[in-house]
Amino acid sequence: MRYGVFFTFDDKTQTALQGLRERMVREVKGLPRVAGKMGPHLTLAVFDDNDHERVLEHFQKLAESLRPFNLTIHDIGFFPGRRKVIFAAPLPSPELQLCYECCHAAFKNAAMVPDYRDSEKWHAHITLAKGISGRVFHNAKSCAETNWTPMNAAVQKIGIVNVQKPLEVLGERKL
Repeated sequence: MRYGVFFTFDDKTQTALQGLRERMVREVKGLPRVAGKMGPHLTLAVFDDNDHERVLEHFQKLAESLRPFNLTIHDIGFFPGRRKVIFAAPLPSPELQLCYECCHAAFKNAAMVPDYRDSEKWHAHITLAKGISGRVFHNAKSCAETNWTPMNAAVQKIGIVNVQKPLEVLGERKL
């Protein structure tokens, strides 16, 4: 099964990020809504593992070991490619990096998806729009940048999902 481990934020931050997502969809013709059951989140890891009980046990231990922390979500960025992703980017912080490393240590026996394997290449982000190109991409990026306001966020919860369709939230805990 393919799993994802993620953080969510305080209510004010969640509402602001979701509001920006919705505004982009309203204002940019052809921009698809970010699908799924999840609101704005920051993914720490995506991995494959066949031992479901072990994964949930390791998730519980990880959640118990982490504490809430604050970070600044400072800018809009994008991942290049044929089907681009627009995201909100947090400033790097020692707390976020430590959480990333703890997550990967907790699931060290799992097969990590390549983009999440190397902490040097990992780019923390909160997806606002994805799978877009051409004029839709340029208009969505412009809309996000025009309506962006940096924010201080409290990281308050950690969760785990089965990312295979349909997405299923398997657990979520307050830090």
